[in-house]
Amino acid sequence: MILIPLASAVGVTPDSANVNFKPNLKYEVSFTFIPTNANINTSVSLSGDLAEYAQVDKQTVTGQAPVTITLSFPKELSSGWHAINVHGTEDPSSSQGIQAKAGITAP
Repeated sequence: MILIPLASAVGVTPDSANVNFKPNLKYEVSFTFIPTNANINTSVSLSGDLAEYAQVDKQTVTGQAPVTITLSFPKELSSGWHAINVHGTEDPSSSQGIQAKAGITAP
């Protein structure tokens, strides 16, 4: 039996973006996902208390590819720290062989 160690990961750049609240502000930011394999699909999703005010332009990207998040602030927002988390999860079924499932979250 031969055992070959396998490491799988997905990266994202930039690792975060900060935006100051202004009523009704529309703001766009792009994130680029960097998988370990250029043929692997990465599923993109959003979470966090402001996720309902954000949209992602692509639900899935293949290889190293950017996604754009459009944030539309509401008229009012309670004071304090708020976040939208951008999740990227590799889909190992999009490649052949034995694969690990990797994911990343950018705050």
